[in-house]
Amino acid sequence: MIYNSAADIDAIGYDKIIEIPASGITYLMRIDTKRYNPSTDALSQPIWQIKKITETTVGGTTTTLIQYANGRNGYHFVAANYASYTYKFRED
Repeated sequence: MIYNSAADIDAIGYDKIIEIPASGITYLMRIDTKRYNPSTDALSQPIWQIKKITETTVGGTTTTLIQYANGRNGYHFVAANYASYTYKFRED
């Protein structure tokens, strides 16, 4: 993640961030605290919004691509399964 980029500023309000520097990919996750069940592992509950941020730099210009798990912006996902979702532009 490039510091002070739009993705970095947006990430401040997230509950879990997974960064994979070699690929330029960052996953941003936010939990729905109203649906959170403290008696169960939070990462295994379908109460997360997940965004995939991909940053690429070509010729000195950095492009940031924001995609959503299964194209959905809602809190429907399991954080532990972030790598198994299909990421695409927001459909809802």
